[in-house]
Formats: sequence, C-alpha cells, structure tokens
Amino acid sequence: MVDQGRGGIANQGHGPLLEQVILKEYDRLQDAYRDRVVDSRSSTHLHLACMALATRKALLPFLRDEAAVGELIGEHLGQSSHAALTFLMKAVKFLQADHFQLLKTRLRGLKMDYGTAFEPSYDEEGPAAARLTFRSCLYADVFAKEGAPSLTRFACCQTDRLWLEGAQYRGVDARLSSSIGAGDDACCFVVTRVGG
Repeated sequence: MVDQGRGGIANQGHGPLLEQVILKEYDRLQDAYRDRVVDSRSSTHLHLACMALATRKALLPFLRDEAAVGELIGEHLGQSSHAALTFLMKAVKFLQADHFQLLKTRLRGLKMDYGTAFEPSYDEEGPAAARLTFRSCLYADVFAKEGAPSLTRFACCQTDRLWLEGAQYRGVDARLSSSIGAGDDACCFVVTRVGG
C-alpha cells in the first residue's frame, strides 16, 4: 500500500521506515483484535482492517492529511477496481438472462464471504425481493476503536456495493439501502424485481 503514496514517499528513501512502522503496527493490531476472529473469513477481514490501519499510521506523519490518506487506502481496499468490477458484471449479466436470480445468488455468496463475524442474515421477501443484512461490522468496530472511523467508508459493504450499483440490471432495482459506515444500525443490500 505504500509505494504508490502521494508524492512518492517510498521513492524518497522512506520505504524501509514505512515498512517497519506498518509491520510493527500490523502485529500490534492483530494481537489486540485476535478475539474478533471467529472463522476463516473474519481472519481475512481482520487482516485487511489491520493493514489499512497500519498503513494509515505510517503515512499520516508524511502526508498530514487524513482525507488524502483515507483516499489512498480506499484505492487499495477496492475503489481502484471499480472499472474492472463493472466490466466483469457486464460480462456476467450478458451470460445470465435472469438478473434478479443472478443478484440473489450474489447476495448468498456475500453472506458466505463475510462469515459469522458480521452477523449476516439473508431473507427472501416473496418471489420478487431479497435482502442481505449485516448487523455487525468488524471494520467499523476496529476502525472506531483505533480512532479512524472514517476508513469504514472504504471497506466492507462499500466495496461490494459496486457489484450491485456499478452496472444496470434489466428488471432489477439493486442497492445498498443502509450502511453502518454511514451511521445506520446495519448494512443492508436489497434486490427487487421490477416491471413485468
């Protein structure tokens, strides 16, 4: 995450120092939040959260701009993949005639991807609606405890909303209707069949 820093920080000879700070902080964070690991998926999400926070700690003294550091971290947590994800979804949509079924399958996949640490629940509301809700967010909890709640907007559901909102789906309304990162009680993806 460091080499592409604004102003080429790593290229100014600070690379070894930044790496040392990141590794030390990463280890501290992993130890501090080890109890949040309840399955293999939460281990992966904790790894990403710790890397984001450790990178923030290393870059902030150099950039001195919380927003710029957040944007840089956001690029590496999925923001920069928006174009690729949109292209991929367009290809998948072309191959799948029923976009509603495609997105229901995607929601069930997200439930499995996040694992139990996010307290997911998937519900089908009749034949024309499905909802995936996360009652807890490992990212939001860890970022808030470390004094960096603004990083939540770059992680978790914010990245996955690209799959739902990044491409138009024929006959489907798909959106992230609420977000813990935006101050809501839960993150909720809603997929609804519209039209005939």
